[in-house]
Amino acid sequence: MSDNILKWPLEVYNLDFDDIRRQNGLDAYVFVRFLRMMFYMLVPIWLISWIVLLPINAVRSPLGATGLDRFTFGNVEKDEFPRFSAHLILAYLFTFWIFWVVKREMRHFITVRQKHLISPAHAQSSQASTMLVTGVPPRYLHPASLKALFAVMPGGVKRVWINRDLKDIPDLWDERLAVINKLESAETSLMNTAASLERERQKAVAKGKEPKPINTGERRENVDPEQPLSLAEQLVPIKECPTHRLKVFGFLPFIGKKVDTIDWCREEIVRLNEEVGERQRRCQAEMAMENSPSGKEENYPRMNSAFVQFNHQLGAHVASQSLAHHEPYRMGNKYTDVAPEDIIWSNLNLNPYEAKVRTAISYAATAGLILLWAIPVAFMGAVSNIHSLCAKFGWLHWVCSLPPVVIGILSGLLPPVVLLAVLMMLLPIVLRCEFILCFLRVRWR
Repeated sequence: MSDNILKWPLEVYNLDFDDIRRQNGLDAYVFVRFLRMMFYMLVPIWLISWIVLLPINAVRSPLGATGLDRFTFGNVEKDEFPRFSAHLILAYLFTFWIFWVVKREMRHFITVRQKHLISPAHAQSSQASTMLVTGVPPRYLHPASLKALFAVMPGGVKRVWINRDLKDIPDLWDERLAVINKLESAETSLMNTAASLERERQKAVAKGKEPKPINTGERRENVDPEQPLSLAEQLVPIKECPTHRLKVFGFLPFIGKKVDTIDWCREEIVRLNEEVGERQRRCQAEMAMENSPSGKEENYPRMNSAFVQFNHQLGAHVASQSLAHHEPYRMGNKYTDVAPEDIIWSNLNLNPYEAKVRTAISYAATAGLILLWAIPVAFMGAVSNIHSLCAKFGWLHWVCSLPPVVIGILSGLLPPVVLLAVLMMLLPIVLRCEFILCFLRVRWR
């Protein structure tokens, strides 16, 4: 890509999309194609509308508008129907043009997606031949039972994983990842401090001054005395090493004991490794007992969902579209080609009927949210027309007596900032959280 900020749109338009798909994947390819589609769709609309409509709105208008108002729709007299016909014709042309461009791009997207799904590189992956099935009855929560159920599919079943309630293992895993990231950040900070101090020492030597002495013996706590100090530890004094305060009661920050970040993180990683490893061994021991009865006696009970890996991709797709159980909603939701990061693991144990109830609640909550959203929107609209409010309500006259700058901020800046930047930003977040907490099991579904 060019370093020129004005050339990147043209370079994106002329990119080799097949090369992007090979090197960056299908998601990046589709996103760049979307940018090109928007350019291909909107630039002709922009040029044609300006070339046709600006002269029609501005030339020989008796209304006498000035400035940019000469080129607006309001500069055309109401009885000049031929001029209005130009707006109508272009509106229809632009609408059909947008429909045609979107249809062409969707057809291309479907073709590319189908080619990607059946490509040898993807078809031979485990993700392509694995199906997630939910709402599994208790009698089928055994690998042997699910293998027998789906054995008639093309290629047969290769392996079955019954999902289990892992309890605190995911929390410990996330905690360990957070500590690892904290350790990496502290080590990077230590190296940056060491590099800065080394530059100061070199400047002092160049000026003939006495540089700061290098640490050769002072060590952190819980460090092997026989292990040699690293270069960063030699350059950085103990008092300048990264530190932080522990949380009191597990959630109150800034008031706990002050500890060395690197030492604390190393100790926590060792502790968490032992705890996670111990729980994983217990869970693997239970998973190895395929024929054991499922029930509450298990430390990690089985959930009503499972992953079924087939020997061929065709088997997974045929199984996902087959009726697997005679009871309503049982084993009805089946997903193929799902990436692990797209799965909402906490929702895999939802009862099918509970999922239906949550769906109804989410729809009702969404309808209520739409109705309640009209209140702040109406308030922002009223604030934008503050002069009419002052004329209608006497107790608001003092607002219009404020300085013009303040009135301009209230009527011109506050509504778009609060309405667009806050309300419109919060709405998708609220809806996404609502659907994830209610019933969704896979994000892209």
